[in-house]
Amino acid sequence: MAFAFSVLSYSSATSSTKQHPLVGNWIKVNTKYLDGAALEEQHPMKYSFLKYSFKPGGKAAIVTDFLSEGSFHPYDLKNSTLEISTTYGAKVKLKIAYLTKDSLLVIQEGPLGRNDPGSLSITFVRNDHLQKISEWGATDYISTKSKDTIYKASHKIYPVFSNPDGFKNSLQKNMKSFEKYMLSSAKDKGLFFATFVVTKSGAIENIKIIQGMDEQFNKEFIAACKKTEKKWTPAYYNNKPVDSQVTLEINFDFLTQFLSDQSYIYYAMRQLEKGNFENAITYFDKMLSLNPKNEKALIFRGECYLKLNDPQTACEDFRILKNLGFDSGEALLQKYCK
Repeated sequence: MAFAFSVLSYSSATSSTKQHPLVGNWIKVNTKYLDGAALEEQHPMKYSFLKYSFKPGGKAAIVTDFLSEGSFHPYDLKNSTLEISTTYGAKVKLKIAYLTKDSLLVIQEGPLGRNDPGSLSITFVRNDHLQKISEWGATDYISTKSKDTIYKASHKIYPVFSNPDGFKNSLQKNMKSFEKYMLSSAKDKGLFFATFVVTKSGAIENIKIIQGMDEQFNKEFIAACKKTEKKWTPAYYNNKPVDSQVTLEINFDFLTQFLSDQSYIYYAMRQLEKGNFENAITYFDKMLSLNPKNEKALIFRGECYLKLNDPQTACEDFRILKNLGFDSGEALLQKYCK
């Protein structure tokens, strides 16, 4: 598949005194095979978060956790070939097929070159532009206090932790109980699930442990979380700082690092049995962040909103189901959204 390269050629990333057109944050919005075929649902690039962050002076970071700033290393751009150095000395090599003010299309070739069946075409959108073109609904917000809306942290809007190693790494270094669970051989080491709000000033508020470990671990987490306040850059929406709620998941069962739908539903059902519908929604949000087309998660989350006397948001989930082609969406709309 041929591409017409529309990006200017540079002898190096630092050869011009003008700001490089790549400078800024680029968020992945679509990935497909180079021949145009869609990725399989289970492909690791299908729904995963990916950000390319470029700074003036020829520095770039490849970020896979939207809470992390990432580690910045030199990059080069020659004849539309982009090479980004990584922490361990390796280089990620990409072909820039298209570059405009707000859009970036790169080709990631497979091991056998461009003709490799695994070669990918990855589309990015500049971060602030993504917010302008994204669809926003009730499920993107937590609540409104006074005149301030609290957004759910996602690839569209998120706070950033200044440590390049990430927030979890910071917790591991500052919590004695963290190492205890990492070294534990117990079968039921469990899943830790919590939420907290990073305010527009970078403060930490409303720490809520949804699925905790032992009492000591929970106390250490709250203390360690509060100590990070000065290390957060708040989320931005329309170029203004806003409050955002972060959902943190730590799975100490290293044999099942990637939880299945059944695992998330299990924990959600435990919350439903206690009547904690908002907590259950947090698990369904997580499932949908991994796969926005997850029928079970949309059904269960919508039903939770019904229990919270929020039919408007519930019907939004049911309409998504219908638009995705699920018969369940039409049935639920007929039942609850007439």
